[in-house]
Amino acid sequence: MKEIKLPTRGTIEPTPGKPISIGIAMQNREAATENRKKVIDSSLGIESEIDNIIALYFFSGRKDLMRFFSDVMLKSSFLGFMNKAKVLKSIFERNSTKQASEVNQLLKRVISYRNAFAHGEIIEKSDGTYIRYFKGEKIEKKLDDTYWTNLEEIFKKSVQLLQGIRGEIMLN
Repeated sequence: MKEIKLPTRGTIEPTPGKPISIGIAMQNREAATENRKKVIDSSLGIESEIDNIIALYFFSGRKDLMRFFSDVMLKSSFLGFMNKAKVLKSIFERNSTKQASEVNQLLKRVISYRNAFAHGEIIEKSDGTYIRYFKGEKIEKKLDDTYWTNLEEIFKKSVQLLQGIRGEIMLN
């Protein structure tokens, strides 16, 4: 498959009196951009898992209706990630799902990460690489190993819990 090459933009904001190595800045930006792609791709996978749970919950045993509902409602722009998470929360509340609170908190964080990387800007500063985005106010987070490790844990735990819940729904 052809690998496309599109114009991109990057921002370098050196601190006065503290130089930035352009070579290191470009390497950091490239790594952050690759991670950005993974965050967005993984959040799409998590959203797909939510779609599966919702469709199974309402149409278990009715594959024709489940596929129709999934195609027309869940895979369209009719319901965004945040609204799907709200539907999932309602399902949890109705069924007293054990991990409901934990999953809801994790999904809020997944959505926040996804939005930051989908709409934010990667910036290279004298002291490291940052993601800058707006969430009610301007936010800037340093993209260091601790940040990435926390993000990985949240995404992995979200997938694990959602798959477990999907399994529970399939058994009922």
